[in-house]
Amino acid sequence: LFSWGSEVARDYHERSVVMGAIQVANLSGTVLVLIVPVVIEFLVDTEDIELLRIRSMGAAILSLLPLALLMSWLFAPRKVVSATPPTESFWMAFKAAVADPAFARLIAADLFVGLNIGIQSAIIVFFAEIVLALEGRAALIQLVTLLSSILGVALFTQLARRYEKHVTMCLAMGWVAISGLLASQLTPHSLLLALAAYAAMGLPFGAAQMLPRAIMSDVLEAVRLRSGDAQTALFFSFLSTTFKLGMGLGVGVSYWIAHLAGFDPVVARVEDSAHWVIRAMVGLLPLTAAGLVLLLMWRYPLNRARLERLRIGATQT
Repeated sequence: LFSWGSEVARDYHERSVVMGAIQVANLSGTVLVLIVPVVIEFLVDTEDIELLRIRSMGAAILSLLPLALLMSWLFAPRKVVSATPPTESFWMAFKAAVADPAFARLIAADLFVGLNIGIQSAIIVFFAEIVLALEGRAALIQLVTLLSSILGVALFTQLARRYEKHVTMCLAMGWVAISGLLASQLTPHSLLLALAAYAAMGLPFGAAQMLPRAIMSDVLEAVRLRSGDAQTALFFSFLSTTFKLGMGLGVGVSYWIAHLAGFDPVVARVEDSAHWVIRAMVGLLPLTAAGLVLLLMWRYPLNRARLERLRIGATQT
């Protein structure tokens, strides 16, 4: 879907808007799927509530897929594309892409963005229900985080229109680092403070996923202007792979660190001697991931002025 959006948006700022709209749609769908089981619980009386939740979420997904297909078929613009196959093989394109500093730094940054989201997803239940003693409130906190991230996409899209995209991405990850440190200091039994803290943490989440995809569209244009050929789907598949790999590593790394530090969720519900482990992870792991993204995206080699020079050079040749 993001690679399709890249083909639709050709202007530097328009790419941020298109990718932001796709990200908002994705987040809205996630929120809808999370809300459906809650609504069903109030309408249906059953003893097997967990099975009901799973079935209702599956039904929501299966019912929305045909609708999405129908809308795409009826309303999506059909761009005329060349039937000529790419001039480069997969491995030639891969080697050329990795050799491009703009591409290599972007996918590395996206890996650490996924790592941060994986970490937060893995420890939210431990932090909310055990450390903060907010039993049964983890789902509500996650929902607030997602709703906040939808608003954040709009906010950071406007910032990306005013500043360079890589600068806006640095701002988003700086926000992630600061909000994570503040959230790690939350006191137990304070639901309102926890909701406020996670609303603040959620603001940059969607933008941190959307901005690399908008920047990848710029990378593709630069490749196209230099060589006359760019495999859009291939480049975006690399980006999707690094993000999902980062999320998986974030979950694994979180549980591994918690285990090594002696955190046992069963024991932690009785005594708080190991609560510092989860607090440290909430504050320090996102700080580390954000710092690595800042290093990669600061002084990024491809910006609006560089793209404009490439366009001028292409027209002159």
